[in-house]
Amino acid sequence: MLQYYRKAFILSWGVWLVFAGLQAAWPADNPAGTRPALPHMKLVPAPEFPANAEWINTEQPLSLRQLRGKVVLLDFWTYGCINCIHILPDLKRLEAAFARELVVIGIHTAKYDHESVRAHIQQAIHRYGITHPVMNDRDHRMWNAYRVSGWPTQILIDPAGRVIQGFIGEHHRERMERLITATIAYHREKGTLREVPPPALTMPEPSDTPLRYPGKVAVDTVSSRLVVADTNHHRLVLASLEGDMIAVIGNGQAGMADGSFATAAFRRPQGVVLQGDALYVADTGNHVVRRVDLARGMVETVLGSGKQARTLNVPGYGRAVPLNSPWALYRDETALYIAMAGWHQIWHADLATGYTEPFAGSGREAWVDDMHIDAAFGQPSGLAGDGQKLYVADTEVNALRVLSLDPDGMTTTAAGGGLFTFGDRDGPGRTVKLQHPQGVAVSRGRVFIADTYNHKVKQFDPATGQVHTLAGTGAAGYRDGALDQALFYEPSGLSVGDGKLYVADTNNHRIRVIDLAAGVVSTFALKGLTSPSASDGLVEDDRVETMKLDRHVVPELSSTSARIHLHPPKGWKVNARAPGRLTVTIDGNAVGVAAAHRGQTIRPMPDQVTVPFNVARAGTSALVRVDLAFVLCRSGDEGVCVPRQVAWEIPVQSAKRAVRAELLLHDRMTSILNDFGE
Repeated sequence: MLQYYRKAFILSWGVWLVFAGLQAAWPADNPAGTRPALPHMKLVPAPEFPANAEWINTEQPLSLRQLRGKVVLLDFWTYGCINCIHILPDLKRLEAAFARELVVIGIHTAKYDHESVRAHIQQAIHRYGITHPVMNDRDHRMWNAYRVSGWPTQILIDPAGRVIQGFIGEHHRERMERLITATIAYHREKGTLREVPPPALTMPEPSDTPLRYPGKVAVDTVSSRLVVADTNHHRLVLASLEGDMIAVIGNGQAGMADGSFATAAFRRPQGVVLQGDALYVADTGNHVVRRVDLARGMVETVLGSGKQARTLNVPGYGRAVPLNSPWALYRDETALYIAMAGWHQIWHADLATGYTEPFAGSGREAWVDDMHIDAAFGQPSGLAGDGQKLYVADTEVNALRVLSLDPDGMTTTAAGGGLFTFGDRDGPGRTVKLQHPQGVAVSRGRVFIADTYNHKVKQFDPATGQVHTLAGTGAAGYRDGALDQALFYEPSGLSVGDGKLYVADTNNHRIRVIDLAAGVVSTFALKGLTSPSASDGLVEDDRVETMKLDRHVVPELSSTSARIHLHPPKGWKVNARAPGRLTVTIDGNAVGVAAAHRGQTIRPMPDQVTVPFNVARAGTSALVRVDLAFVLCRSGDEGVCVPRQVAWEIPVQSAKRAVRAELLLHDRMTSILNDFGE
């Protein structure tokens, strides 16, 4: 087993006990879900955090001693790991369920040298909406101290600072919930539980850029159109090749809904393939494939149940087949090929029947060239084809793979290769070193590679087997110009047409264009595109306190507003230095709100916020929801702060005769006093 072998078959999603002396956390004579006989467990002290560790998302370094009285969950992760991404919603739900008793701490132990840099980790924290404290375990000291062997690993520590149990892989939330519940009950009875909100956080600030971590791009030169997967805005952007906006597809809020462009919802879409008026989308966060009919202006789900698959190699039809993080797509005349990153496989979908099944890869995360059924991949994230072969950006294997389109054909390696063999080296075949490549494109005998962690675009010549750097210096940054001077920041998606290579320059929140004839890199201007929302979290927070108000009647064809009044309890104040996040959603047509107010960052954050509305003709109605997130702190003590999320739902109706009344929304925050026993 590799020293850092991640999840997979050897570890088998296991539950493990840390250190040789630790007995089972659930004694045989104790029913599941009840308080275990904790005094009879042989627990060992949890190793303390390094004193000079680098921290993100917290204003000061943390220590286990400081956290005594809390249940602590350590999450060992590395940000390029698909399985680590999968468990983030579970961590969010645990934080919500045990808001006063549990502290989640991310221990970022990098696989790649690139991933050990604080600035790059911070980008990942922004991208995935992580709001708990994160330690940069740059030197693997925590990894070694806790004897971790794979990503992701979670370790539970009790309020007395002792290791309870460890979990490797995914799908352990229910078991952890039972164990946390029992631990809380035991320590509450014993008087050793400290039930207060966790330490103050320095929350990631959202970006106001028109694109937010775009993952993939596709160009159709026949129709002169370009589509961008605006991944963290949960939408697709369709534009002409001159940059004129044609359509924005999706409402910009994370979710899953079919329907019109304005009402459809996606969750972190990635791969896109465009032919004519048919646009296929790998809706990665929803574990489905969507089809967008550009002529009708409609979105529909064609593959996937919407639930992450938990059993390997289960084929099926259409919306009944379970998928696992589909990341990239390639379409030929009759089929859709899917890079199933979560299963480390390539799948095939028959477009006529909807039958979908594994095409290549055993499902074991490894580097194996063989017949398709026995080959192995590592989180494939990019696909392209030339009609005869399929090219795969095999991300965690750090390789360019080549597949015959014959179902009984071979999977081979064209360049690079190795789960832990990576770097930045041009040359022939397997002497090449890539670093976490995520994109690939093919045109006229040339294969282009998005060498993501090397911040480069490279070119592979199938005739000679040679790889050379096309653009980028190897440094992260943003700069247009000559190929050898241009800078990228984790480019992840490629598409080529009419002599131009389009690049989803993910961490720069831009689409770049490489003119292959002129040898120049420029930035593609999307004219008039704006950010839909400041909210970019991976999952919705279950701790939102929602207030449902009575119907509000407003005069037709008028202007009105909602005024939010925040009433901090005595001894508390709204932290003006921490940005607030305001989101307005409207179901119905009685009122409208300007795009700038649908989702915005408020900085500085005041005690009162006003949202203007326009009212439609009489007889219309709508359900308006206003969400507000901000930070509340004790007066005179910035070290005690808590994030707060509140929402109001208001049925609104327009009428010919109505009093022009401003809608008043109040948050009196009584739950804060309850949380602190005040």
